[in-house]
Amino acid sequence: MVLLPNDPDPDSEFGWLLYEGRWGELKSWEYNGPYGPNTGSKWSEPIASMENWRDTSLSVPGSNAIGPTATDLFCTISGGGSMLVTRLWNNPAALAGVVLGTVALIGGLFFVKRQELAQALGLYRRHLRPFLAIGAFTIPIGIVFNGFALLLREVPPFDWALKWLNDTGGARLTSAAAVGGAQQVAMILLIAPPIIVVMRELEAGRKPEILGSFRAAYRHLGVLALALVIVVASVSLLAVVLIGIPIAIWLSVRWQFFGQATLLEGIDSAPTAIRRSASAVSGRWWHALGDAIVFQLFSLIPGPLVGMLLMLMGRAAVSFANVLSSVLFAVTVPISVIGLTQAYIRYRARTSPAPTADAPVAGPAPDTAPA
Repeated sequence: MVLLPNDPDPDSEFGWLLYEGRWGELKSWEYNGPYGPNTGSKWSEPIASMENWRDTSLSVPGSNAIGPTATDLFCTISGGGSMLVTRLWNNPAALAGVVLGTVALIGGLFFVKRQELAQALGLYRRHLRPFLAIGAFTIPIGIVFNGFALLLREVPPFDWALKWLNDTGGARLTSAAAVGGAQQVAMILLIAPPIIVVMRELEAGRKPEILGSFRAAYRHLGVLALALVIVVASVSLLAVVLIGIPIAIWLSVRWQFFGQATLLEGIDSAPTAIRRSASAVSGRWWHALGDAIVFQLFSLIPGPLVGMLLMLMGRAAVSFANVLSSVLFAVTVPISVIGLTQAYIRYRARTSPAPTADAPVAGPAPDTAPA
């Protein structure tokens, strides 16, 4: 241990303690080198300076809720924003352009799709009971999958893998991503289909039943699962190589309505449902991309955003903010599916498929978007 003098001699070996400049490379803003410890009260008056220190820091636990949470959004914005600023700080014009361009693009897209969004919200409000009841099932699904995530971290042999990787952030992130991906698959297969069935009943002028919608949807579960496997496998293989990413995006937009094709038209073949989705989107790819972005963002952002604002401005507990995010996610998911289903009905009206015994095709009901 070396004891440092309070008033070192400038010509002694401790003369460096008197240096009042910055220690490190000269940069602008937060990237500048810090001042030496002797320039602050923590050095000259350590006891007095600690009197104003806070007793605790905000604890940000791992996500244990359904869907994206306030902490997820906060960490994503913090990490992504800091990387963006770090990369573009030496070019302020480019940084401002990226930020303003992104905000303008998203805001403009929501403005262009405001009518479609209003129609989805209106249909949700008029038939709140079945949509809200189905959306509420996202909460137990989230509990199950997050319980499974805990098992992955605590129970052999999965915990051995984490320990073998030194329990690094990358290992935990991979584990969370795997569970999150499985959870998203469950949403696509277990929650979205009953909502689409409710839309089918409304389109046909019938009163939807909650349990009946689940039963009718799950009769097509095998077709939906196979279609999802085909879509995910094809897109993933293309996205592995850089040149395949644009094709993967193009196909994702064309094939995204396989669930609507299966359940609205009674298609009992996964490849046929995928082709029907592609046929409906043909000639309206940019419209379909806009609908996908708007309604996916609408389902993912509001809950975490409200929770994060409560956590930062209202000083709400992190756990409460995450729970609120999950509840709002359960509310917004049906609206997202409603909007995309209404978009498919508009696209489908151009091709007029032949009616099937399982799902007679009728013109849009008053609650659906006009073709």
